[in-house]
Amino acid sequence: MPQIFLVRWNGGLSPPGFEVLLQRRSGKVGWGHYDWCWPGGSLSRDEKAADETPFLPSSARLAIRQRAAVREFVEECGGDERYGRASSRSDLVNSAFLPQIAISSSSELPEVRLPRAAIPPSLADYCLDSATTPVAVGNLCFMHLLCPNKDRDFSSDSTWQPRALARYRGEVDEAWNAPGSGKKGAYGHVWVPFEYLLDNPEAPVEGSSRPLAGDYVRYGVRARGDEFRAGLRTLIARNAYFARSEVSHSPLREVALIPPAAEAVESETRVGRRGRGEGGGEVGGAGPVRGKEAGRRGGCDKEKGAAFSVADCLCYYF
Repeated sequence: MPQIFLVRWNGGLSPPGFEVLLQRRSGKVGWGHYDWCWPGGSLSRDEKAADETPFLPSSARLAIRQRAAVREFVEECGGDERYGRASSRSDLVNSAFLPQIAISSSSELPEVRLPRAAIPPSLADYCLDSATTPVAVGNLCFMHLLCPNKDRDFSSDSTWQPRALARYRGEVDEAWNAPGSGKKGAYGHVWVPFEYLLDNPEAPVEGSSRPLAGDYVRYGVRARGDEFRAGLRTLIARNAYFARSEVSHSPLREVALIPPAAEAVESETRVGRRGRGEGGGEVGGAGPVRGKEAGRRGGCDKEKGAAFSVADCLCYYF
């Protein structure tokens, strides 16, 4: 089940730190009734058929699951009606673009532009950076860090409230923390401190005794805690805002800094522009994602002309 492990910085926490978006499953889903999870779901029919293609390169399989995770996130978190077209903040609805993926020499998963929804701009563009390997724990859990600059209207200081689109609200237990309930979050979604989640998979949400959904997920979080921490360090190193920021936060846990993946360290980064046949280009011209558009819309994660290294991020430790 592809999922988005969405992380954001919250300076209002005590101590300040990162937090993760969780979602409470409803009693109508097939399993994990009223348990917690991060947004995600099943592959679509076309995605499943492509994923089961014999001898499919691992890079193509990862790309298929990444776009499935984004699609599920839009369905389960993009329904904040205050950010809708009829509202005064209609500028905050974004349309996620899922690029074409080559499955074989004779077949492909076509490109898709999802309906406009209230999702952060960096998530709408998440599948477009074909030059950067997504940060994934296992091959189904995709980590993504919101940028306080590009995603400022969806940050901890904003009014954005993740909510499922109308047709998918039966999958989420919205009643648990409905507005006026006095509980954190709303509409079945809540942000929890990053380290608290990793340390408490059996009861990750204050005021709820329910665990993360599934024994495998609970075991995976506890057993792979350092992989999640290393993944977050990689995302910080890739993000120009955090690399340059003078914000210092109290560590939630002190562990040795593990250098991010080699592709995260670049002396110079170019940002592509939208348009067919243009942009940042493909990975060697032969990657599974045909990069009609490899750039970012807001220029935050890798700004044009930006140059930074792992050394810029050594002040961040966990």
